[in-house]
Formats: sequence, structure tokens, C-alpha cells
Amino acid sequence: MSAVFLLAAGLCAVFTSIGLYALWRAIRLVVLGARVTGVITEVERDSGEFPVVTFRPEGRSEQVTVRSDVSTSRAWRVGESVEVLHARHDPSVARIASTGQLWSFPIVMLVLALVAGVAAAMAAR
Repeated sequence: MSAVFLLAAGLCAVFTSIGLYALWRAIRLVVLGARVTGVITEVERDSGEFPVVTFRPEGRSEQVTVRSDVSTSRAWRVGESVEVLHARHDPSVARIASTGQLWSFPIVMLVLALVAGVAAAMAAR
């Protein structure tokens, strides 16, 4: 077996694991999470735009503020109302309920896994 095959197969395994875990977390949040309305209170600009959202979790009186760890091409505006999904047991586990915020990271990881898998298959020839 060549070093290229082993590297590509290893990357395929890593990207698949990360992608499936991220996909499972997103699905779990959509199916089991609570939906509430939040407000964008800040937009942090590092290597992209990361919205910071404040919301009141379902059944609780205190507000929670979370920073998105996913940057998308969407332009976020401070003061904008957004739908938020949060874990019922831990409101700090929350995502803005948008396609990009929920699904972009798992999809990117699974596409990278596919590319690495194809590279491994080609290296095995």
C-alpha cells in the first residue's frame, strides 16, 4: 500500500467521522430542540461573519447569548430577529435555524470525505 493511499484513506475516515457527528448533532437539534425567537446582538468579523444571538430559552426567564461557530455568506444585521434552535437541557447548545448555520459544516465535511475516498480509490490502483 502506498503512502498516498494511507493518507487519503485516513483523511476520508476523519472527515467522515466529523461530518457524521456534525450531521447527527444538527438533526438532533432540529428534531428534539426548542424553537424560539432571538435577536442578532453583534456580528463578529474574524475570517468571516459570525453572528452573536441573544434569546430567551423555552420555559426559562434568563436570556442566553451564543456566538455562532459557522460563518456563512449571509450578511447578518444587528437587531435582526432570527429563529433559534436550542437544546432543551442546555440552552447554550444553540444554532440559528437557517440552512447555512445548520447544514453547511456537515455537508462540507462529508464532501471532503468523498473527495478523500475517491483519492484513496485512485491511489489503490
